[in-house]
Amino acid sequence: MKHSCSKYGLVLTVLLCILSLSSSKANAALITSAPVNFPAAVISVADTNFGFSSLLDEFSLSQASSITKITFWSLENPNQGVISDFITLRLFKNEPGFVHDSPLFSATGASGPGGIFTKEAVAGVTGMFLHEIELVNSELEPGDYFLNIGADLMNNNGFFGWANAATSNAYGVPGMELDPYSSSGAVNSNGFDVDLAFQIEYEPVVQANAPSALSILSLGLILMLVRRRV
Repeated sequence: MKHSCSKYGLVLTVLLCILSLSSSKANAALITSAPVNFPAAVISVADTNFGFSSLLDEFSLSQASSITKITFWSLENPNQGVISDFITLRLFKNEPGFVHDSPLFSATGASGPGGIFTKEAVAGVTGMFLHEIELVNSELEPGDYFLNIGADLMNNNGFFGWANAATSNAYGVPGMELDPYSSSGAVNSNGFDVDLAFQIEYEPVVQANAPSALSILSLGLILMLVRRRV
């Protein structure tokens, strides 16, 4: 019986050691630049139409992270027809000369029941909608990134209204324009200092490169069990 317990204890200890050396994810975190009061819309266009008014907003990651959900808001003008039933979302690395038609991540599709994106009317704000997309296996390294959201012009009637995070006293990183002719990949628009509304949920990925306390303890138990058997 004693020998059997030692054998099972050895197996359990080895498993603990393996788990302690593997990568793990920390608790979920949130990057937020949400609407304040009753934000105005900023007109942006679809991803297929680069240049003026195709907008970017920056966010930063301090460590390798897995993006799990992106939330943003749009505003529709009834006179312009439906403009957010089909949406395109892209992520770019904020680096000089990034390739505009080769994002790190992209998603295009319907917004609404059964679609890639949700579409839910915001109570108390006429024409405002909340959109969300759930992501899987979208891991990013530490660094600065651009978020680009627009309408899919193949399925919508016109411009896409990506809501501001604030109507005055804008905070955060100013929005920029996506420019395929700029060597930097993005340009400042004169007087364009709004902060676009979005929320990004992510899980920091923790790499256990150095021996952890659990792995050291597990190795110690292995040595003790082996010694007892000898």
